[in-house]
Parts: sequence; structure tokens; C-alpha cells
Amino acid sequence: MSMLDSAAGDTAEMCRTKYPFTPCRKNVGEGWAQMGNNRCVKAFFDNKHIYHTDAENACKKFPNGHLVSIHNDVEQNQVICAMYRVSTRDSNYWIGAYLTESGYSFAIVCKWFWTDDTPFAYTCWAGGKPDFYMAREYCVEMIYVGK
Repeated sequence: MSMLDSAAGDTAEMCRTKYPFTPCRKNVGEGWAQMGNNRCVKAFFDNKHIYHTDAENACKKFPNGHLVSIHNDVEQNQVICAMYRVSTRDSNYWIGAYLTESGYSFAIVCKWFWTDDTPFAYTCWAGGKPDFYMAREYCVEMIYVGK
């Protein structure tokens, strides 16, 4: 695992210089940033808590919309910058990771997926995360820690 740019220094500087806001090339509305070649990202911050499924359903109102999936360090930093641009305080955001269980009680297999059906292969998360805490967390919040 490589160290994320945001962990190595100042988030404001990283978002200003290395990952500046680039408007989405698709016509999805104001505030959306280009992420890679064919995706757009926008962080939505609100103090009220909504469920993961509600957040995913809100995203589906946009063409090909889903909660964000993250596949490499660059995408993770782009998502961190989207969060930073919305709020510089500590805040939590739903991302598109979710867990499914299959099998029987003596041989349950748990596997993580992305809501957009892309492969769940990126592993640069905080230690031991995602963790299916107390066998009840079937979805993932990404926590932005303000500096």
C-alpha cells in the first residue's frame, strides 16, 4: 500500500495543486468534478443521518448514478478532495461499498462489492477496514478528518 497524498501533507494544498476542481464533462449539474475519464463525483454533506440504501437511491436519480467506488490512490484522493471542498470539518460520507453473505451458518462467506458492480480490489483503507463491525455493518462510511 502506498501512502495517500492526503496522509503525507496538507489536504488543502493537495486539493489545490495536485487534484484541483475540474468540472465534470457530463451535464449532471453544478458542483460535480471529473473523476478519471468517464466518471463524476460530488460529495453531499448534511448533518442528518440517512441510510446507505437511501443515499444509493438518491445517486441513482442521475444517469448511471451510484455511490462512489474507489479503485486506486488517485481516485481516493479525488474523493477526499470532493469531501474537503464541501466541509473542512470531520465528516462521514457513504461510499458504494457493501457486504453480502452467502452460505450456511457453519460456512458463511462474506464478500465486499461496489454498488456500480465494478471489482472490489482496492485495499488502501485504514487498518482492518472495512470490518463488518459486530456483524452488523453491511456498508461503508468514508470518514474525512479535517485538519
